[in-house]
Amino acid sequence: MDNHESHCFVDALNYAKDNGIVLLTIPPHTSHKLQPLDRTVFGPLKTFYSQAASNFMLRHPGRTITIYDVSELLGEALPRAMVPTNIISGFRAAGIWPINADIFTESEFMASLVTDSPPPSQLEEPAQRSMAALDCAPPSPLDEPIQSSVIASDCPLPSPLEEPVESSSVSERASPSLLGGSVPMHFSPQDIMPYPKAGPR
Repeated sequence: MDNHESHCFVDALNYAKDNGIVLLTIPPHTSHKLQPLDRTVFGPLKTFYSQAASNFMLRHPGRTITIYDVSELLGEALPRAMVPTNIISGFRAAGIWPINADIFTESEFMASLVTDSPPPSQLEEPAQRSMAALDCAPPSPLDEPIQSSVIASDCPLPSPLEEPVESSSVSERASPSLLGGSVPMHFSPQDIMPYPKAGPR
């Protein structure tokens, strides 16, 4: 289940514990990947329900589908979608079984960076922060305003090369031996301006 507060209140947790139910919550922005039913069952169910509704309207021209017809239509669609093949492939697609730790790529975690805040114990008062602690990092919503001249003069942009390479050959300029190994060839926009963070709750 997701981390909605209605799922995580004390009475529900105690009931689950008393009845041998193990509750697993999933991180924010991951339900589209980690819930097996979302991956392989609900899509076909929606398709089969739409087909059943279309057939119903053909059989009953001019009649509106009411809440009293929904159970009949769902009764036609559910057995077609809720088959063992779809259910088993949902666990495979979510990386639950067989276990696949690489089900997410690094780029898919970027949506949660906005709410990736430090624990409250690590938050300092703004008055206690100093420029030395910032270490040339661009300001975040939690930081005090920084003069633009400080950023421009004290925080130079990273350079892909430490020393100029005196060679006319493009292949030699791109040679890893000339770069010393520790200098990154590429840097992301996040190195210059980190993604915005949500404020403390």
